[in-house]
Amino acid sequence: MLYSTLNRLGLQSKIEDYGKLLRLDDHSSMKEAFSYLGRAAEAILAHKQRDEKDRASQVIDRICQYIEDHLGEDLSLVRLAEIHYFNPSYLSRFFKQERGINLSEHIDACRARRAKELLRDGDLKVREVAAAVGYEAAHSFTRFCKKVTGITPQEYRDTLFAY
Repeated sequence: MLYSTLNRLGLQSKIEDYGKLLRLDDHSSMKEAFSYLGRAAEAILAHKQRDEKDRASQVIDRICQYIEDHLGEDLSLVRLAEIHYFNPSYLSRFFKQERGINLSEHIDACRARRAKELLRDGDLKVREVAAAVGYEAAHSFTRFCKKVTGITPQEYRDTLFAY
């Protein structure tokens, strides 16, 4: 079974003298044979854990990309969970576990970054910037900006073009 699993996963190079899996009588003792089998099993488990971690990172990366691409839309936990086929409370815990911050903190950081970019550009009105990052009401966007930067969106824009 170990031999088959190692072949299927392409882990032959991870096991010293790979052929000994089929020739257990080539080992100097039963203790050494069991130790060898244990190392083979550990190599499989380590590979599986890395693979799981990679898949988790890919899922979170897809969610983050979705957030970046849809900042002006509904990014509630329930909506994100629905789109990505998760239970909302599980998604919240899963995101925190993978990224080390809350999902809402990540969304706020993305919105703040995009808002600063759009305000720097200067072509859009503040209310248009607000809508582009998911705030229908300009006063909510202003409150968000004050929380993030300590100043209003217009004050932020004014400081950029004051020089």
